[in-house]
Amino acid sequence: MIGVLALGAILATIGGIAIAEPYQPKLAALATIQPGQWDLDSDAAHSKSMCVTDPAALLQIAHQGPVCSRFIIANDAKTATVSYSCKTGGYGQTNLRVGEDGSVHIRTQGILNNAPFDYSATAKRAGACTVAASAPRR
Repeated sequence: MIGVLALGAILATIGGIAIAEPYQPKLAALATIQPGQWDLDSDAAHSKSMCVTDPAALLQIAHQGPVCSRFIIANDAKTATVSYSCKTGGYGQTNLRVGEDGSVHIRTQGILNNAPFDYSATAKRAGACTVAASAPRR
């Protein structure tokens, strides 16, 4: 009986490992992006300034804040492509490319608030974060 209980405990432990969060490799392109205030230039509806504390936020510029799971499609030193799905609804796919000048070129599309989005933006670091970091620019 003790052997059966021990085997059950071992299987439960192994099962816990199997259902744990899958290993996600770090995106190499994000390692070159410095945190700080970033200006995103796109069409008038999407141009904004944002405080980036985690460069991965640039992968989900349409879905700021929600918890989303990510699937890495491409990962190299200058580019990353990620597909993501958010628990609060919506999903997207983003291609991010780091330019030689440190700018970040973002192409993203998906569903937000039950409507499609599809746009490109160029992000440039403007310095340290400011209090009005998330205010849209006009």
